[in-house]
Amino acid sequence: MTAIYRIDGDVMVRAAAAVLEPYVEIAYGAFIDHGLTKLKGMTILISEEAHDGGRHFAACETTGRLIILSPQMANLPHETAAGIISHELGHAADFSYPAQWAKDSNGDAVLIDVSRRGGEVLTPEWIREWRDRSSDDVERAADQIAETVLGVRIGYAGSCMLQTIDKGVMPRPRGLR
Repeated sequence: MTAIYRIDGDVMVRAAAAVLEPYVEIAYGAFIDHGLTKLKGMTILISEEAHDGGRHFAACETTGRLIILSPQMANLPHETAAGIISHELGHAADFSYPAQWAKDSNGDAVLIDVSRRGGEVLTPEWIREWRDRSSDDVERAADQIAETVLGVRIGYAGSCMLQTIDKGVMPRPRGLR
């Protein structure tokens, strides 16, 4: 279940990548095992570009094919590094399956298999509603998808309110950027 890794930097960045890789592989493997095959072969880039000095340690391209992780994540508590990676994989799943996620009666994120809905296809209206979501809705969707796939809760903790596993403020505070 290996993602494709690219490392942009010196020996310290490479050392950080070695620390982060197990977190990525566990979470990534769970997403693939969940049947999210569009994530196969995605790229994980370890790069200083991902950290802005504030609360941002990672990012996901809107294609769902690239996640950029800051090497500084290797210095974070393991629940935080795992929470950030899980959240970014939630984005990748959301972007790779646009307008195909819904909530079930338990509030869990479920992937709608449009190929099995009597030939129903994604309508322009579904796509428009998905694209027009607020930033808060996009961020919360990433958490809900990660929570469903991994069976953990994504919370927000610390002075920067970073993602973390099974503790902190839940759901994500509105307006957090």
